[in-house]
Amino acid sequence: MRDDASASQACDPCWQAAARVIAVLIGVLLALGSFAPIAEAETLRTVPLRSLDAGADSGDLEAFWPPLMDGIEVVGLGEANHGTSEFFRFKHRMIEYLVLNYGFRTVAIESGFAACERLNAYVLGEPVDLLDALYGQQYTIWVTQEMVETIRWIRQFNAGRARDDQVEFVGFDTRDNGVAQKRISTFLERYQPALFAEIASVLDAVTLTGFGSRDDALVHAGELDRVLASMVRSEADLRFRAGDTTYENALQALRVLRQAVSYASAETVRQASDSRDRGMAENIAWRMRRSPDRKIIIWAHNGHVGVGANGVPDGRSLGFWLRERLGERYLALGFTFGHGTFRAYGEQDGTTSYHPFPVGAPQAGFAGDVLGRLGEGPILIDVRTARSTGALPTTLREPVPVRWADGGVNPGYEAQWRETPLRLDLAREFDVIAHIPTISACAEVANRESTRAESTNP
Repeated sequence: MRDDASASQACDPCWQAAARVIAVLIGVLLALGSFAPIAEAETLRTVPLRSLDAGADSGDLEAFWPPLMDGIEVVGLGEANHGTSEFFRFKHRMIEYLVLNYGFRTVAIESGFAACERLNAYVLGEPVDLLDALYGQQYTIWVTQEMVETIRWIRQFNAGRARDDQVEFVGFDTRDNGVAQKRISTFLERYQPALFAEIASVLDAVTLTGFGSRDDALVHAGELDRVLASMVRSEADLRFRAGDTTYENALQALRVLRQAVSYASAETVRQASDSRDRGMAENIAWRMRRSPDRKIIIWAHNGHVGVGANGVPDGRSLGFWLRERLGERYLALGFTFGHGTFRAYGEQDGTTSYHPFPVGAPQAGFAGDVLGRLGEGPILIDVRTARSTGALPTTLREPVPVRWADGGVNPGYEAQWRETPLRLDLAREFDVIAHIPTISACAEVANRESTRAESTNP
């Protein structure tokens, strides 16, 4: 029998080998540290994001998304304002991930229902100038370099693919629908000329953004209802003469105009918000009926994709109606942030235009402060699992103040956030939250000529 010293010496090679293995494992774990879930805060599952940009290794996303994606048909990607580069870039990355890994084939953006048709033609490979089409959809908040890169990626993905495997880029909003107005006018003039003669002045009045007074809008609503009823009564004949697709597209264009008039004729902010968001949901549902196998990614504001009130007392958002229709097959991702800058339309240095506007660190107790404590860098937070298991941390069991902006800001916006904050139950609104500690303003489009050149080079 060996004494302790000799036994120890005999085992040295074993311990040395084990130490080498442990060292290698530690090195691997450190290398993959940004992929693995960080320590959970009160049982809340969070995963740090190694990158916000498309094209990055998907290990961090693979560490987070698979447990949540079973049966998901629609994913809503929100944003706390319409002008943050990090929000746009990560949404681009999510589009890439969902398209490549889960077969999503429609990107629907908060823009006029029919206004994105030229953008859709561009991503499908047709010779369309990207920037002309981007300006043509009327929502200038989307005319940024980050959006250009997202749409270019979709076109590149589509190249050489069969039509039913290509990604569409479509609008779903109820406003700014000059294209829809032209479509229904052309249809009626050809297939119901007598009715068109009666209704032409009303259709002309339903312009891109204005409907005259509320009383005018109510009159327009009644006239559009009359046209809708006529088209439905004559459905068989119109389908026979015009074809199913032409008829269905014209009927939907008319419904979208009717939605716009409902928005314009609302008496209160809540009625207007509810009308718009319900119309958005109807337009998403129409696309789902037309193409039931095409899973949809929605690009919109937090207030629309969240399943609650869209920041309006007792309101009902797009996400609310989608959750009513789809249940847990709809997943909502919202964004919070810490500090930095964002792009918005407003006055700065005597000029009213799009500018980068600063935003300081959140006050204690605000969403950006509460969620910023979960990690040093950008993170994904799994609210759905915590909610379903009853394991929500105390910090997410009550409404918290948030800082939201739309496409424009008024002077004193930060003071308004502090003094009259919007309070939201984040765990009810969203299934996943992406928290970005430091944000920067979206970039202006870098090279106008490049978008012209690529229109002839799919």
